[in-house]
Amino acid sequence: TYTDGRLIDLPRSFSPDPDWNRYTWKHQEVVGELEHRFAAGWRAKFRASNRETSSFFKDGYLTTGIDPLTMTGNYTRRKADWDYTARDVDVNVGGPFELFGRSHQLLLGMNYSAYLAQGKTVSSLHVASLRVNNVRFNDPPEVPDFNEAYRTGSKNRTVQRGVYGQVQLKLLDPLTLVLGGRYSDYDNESRTVAPDPAPTAWARGAREKHVFTPSAGLVFDASRNVSLYASYADIFVPQTAKQADGSVLEPRVGKQYEIGAKGEFFDRKLLATVAVFQIKDTNRSFADPANPGFFLPLGEVESKGWELEVAGSPLRNWDISAGYTRLETEQTKTATAASVGAPISYWYPRHQLKLWSNYRFTSQPLQGFNLGLGVTGMSNIASGLSTPTVKAREQRGYALVNAVLGYRINQTYALSLSVNNLFDRRYFTRVQGLNTYMTYGEPRNWLLNLKAVF
Repeated sequence: TYTDGRLIDLPRSFSPDPDWNRYTWKHQEVVGELEHRFAAGWRAKFRASNRETSSFFKDGYLTTGIDPLTMTGNYTRRKADWDYTARDVDVNVGGPFELFGRSHQLLLGMNYSAYLAQGKTVSSLHVASLRVNNVRFNDPPEVPDFNEAYRTGSKNRTVQRGVYGQVQLKLLDPLTLVLGGRYSDYDNESRTVAPDPAPTAWARGAREKHVFTPSAGLVFDASRNVSLYASYADIFVPQTAKQADGSVLEPRVGKQYEIGAKGEFFDRKLLATVAVFQIKDTNRSFADPANPGFFLPLGEVESKGWELEVAGSPLRNWDISAGYTRLETEQTKTATAASVGAPISYWYPRHQLKLWSNYRFTSQPLQGFNLGLGVTGMSNIASGLSTPTVKAREQRGYALVNAVLGYRINQTYALSLSVNNLFDRRYFTRVQGLNTYMTYGEPRNWLLNLKAVF
């Protein structure tokens, strides 16, 4: 955008990035799962996974908006090479048991997770000459490539262990009490490594021992078709998002409340749910506007709202789904007094709506065809509030229409054509800074798919 916050009328094909920018990711994951079923409905499960990821990026990016008088902006350049390893193991056993003449359910388990990140970087923090000022606004911009050696390296290691359990107690025929919990241990440590000129020993970061996160729920079968429920859960979520200094964000902690109802209608051909929720937590990650690709922790924040979902097949050959979410967010405790009461982010829409309908034709002349149509809509979002000198970036409410036309050739083969953003709506996926996260959504695109089942 311009430095005063005004949007620049640009085609979706425009990019403010140099043509030598590179982002490369490679993933390799191996997962194994074993399940054994015992007598009387009990079962045991073992699951293990190993995920190896490597990433490399070398880029130049705008650090300012575009001056409307000179049509220039300032850039910085950087390079990083990271490797990540994640190993997870989970084992649990569960099944029914009898108590006081009623049947109940029990689940017990334990899990282990280890996450290691190691990388090396170079940026304008290390070499001032990587900054390039007064670059003419163009596509691609005239930002020279560079071949600067890496200047610092870091390694982060996070290990968490836990034991958990859940019991479902049938207190009365229509009333079920659900109790659960988890004891967690969490350790994070980091160190600098080569090519840093002064590698260090491991330094302990966030550490938690024997953290208990309980959960509880109550389900009441109000009728044959409708159930009412209420639930509570503590939040303890270790994070792997990194800050600009290479450290990992501390775990996200908080509490979550929810009440709702679930219904089954037309002989279970139509399902409906409605829920009201409230979440209060701290350390939630959000994008660092000064350092793209890195994150900062929020203080205490609150999210609350309600949602409605309907899905099923009310008529033969006709599948539908619909959902609506109303969301309100607020920063309740922050380091900056002016932020208290402000939304977590102005780019979270208050209203979201999703509709989908698909019909299968079973009689001539359209036998074998199916036609689907969907709409996704959301209300206004913004980058924040306007100031006397800088206008907030805004995205008005919009709706996207998607469609699919399918044809079942025979019992083995099926062909489908999907078209996304059918009317080629021009919109932003997100609005934020003067220089970053102002990205257009995908234009109209299509996918032809042939599926075979043997």
